[in-house]
Amino acid sequence: MRTSHSQYLTMVEFMEANGDLSKPSGGPRGRNFIQMKWKELTGILNSDSSGDPKSEDKWRKVWSDYKNNCKKKCAKINRAASGTGGGPALHLLLTDLEQRVMQIIGVQAATGMEIKEAGFPQEEISTEMPNTQIILKEPEIDWNAPSTSSQPTVAPPPPTEAPPPVINEEEEWNPPPQKKRKNNLTKIFLDIDRKAREHASERDRVYEELERDRLRVREFEVRERVRQRDEELRMQGQWLEFMKEAMEAFVRFMERKS
Repeated sequence: MRTSHSQYLTMVEFMEANGDLSKPSGGPRGRNFIQMKWKELTGILNSDSSGDPKSEDKWRKVWSDYKNNCKKKCAKINRAASGTGGGPALHLLLTDLEQRVMQIIGVQAATGMEIKEAGFPQEEISTEMPNTQIILKEPEIDWNAPSTSSQPTVAPPPPTEAPPPVINEEEEWNPPPQKKRKNNLTKIFLDIDRKAREHASERDRVYEELERDRLRVREFEVRERVRQRDEELRMQGQWLEFMKEAMEAFVRFMERKS
């Protein structure tokens, strides 16, 4: 069954406006919304006479196959661009419609390329030892040992306390600051997840409002039909009453005439 370029273009525009309908949506309300959108898209695509009409399941498979082909082509182009050479040149380019499809499903989903982490640069940790004061001690002499003639007897010096080590506050070693764990990439993903949840909540709310409006319109139509039927029955009753009086008048007239 042939799918025309116009039908592909309509499908991509619909996905850009409503999101990728092939992705699962949480909750029964999200599933109902996606089913409703697939039915709407199926009606639009089947009304296009440039291609063949299909069932809803067939259109789902057409979109899935088209996405897979675009992802394979994009991955092949990226592999050729990141290669080191040694093979024939690859002359492949994505069309405008294929680029729009990749914008819907995401380029990373096709290429599998990792995003370089955007964090804070690591600071170099100094390996220099802090400055310490070196105190030279004189060799210890055993004053109780007997001396020789070549070694004159010297009185022992008075005991003195060693001065406390001098610490220079300006040269005191401080540990390097630790790297911040939170990075910009994590913040971006959290913002994207929050916006996606808000969008899903807003979509469910709009769907509920549409359902309520549809029920109100349906109820109004039923009441209007009942009112019209009551009015018809009242008019029929009046017409029958009028015909009954006319027949009685006609009978009285015939009786007087005879």
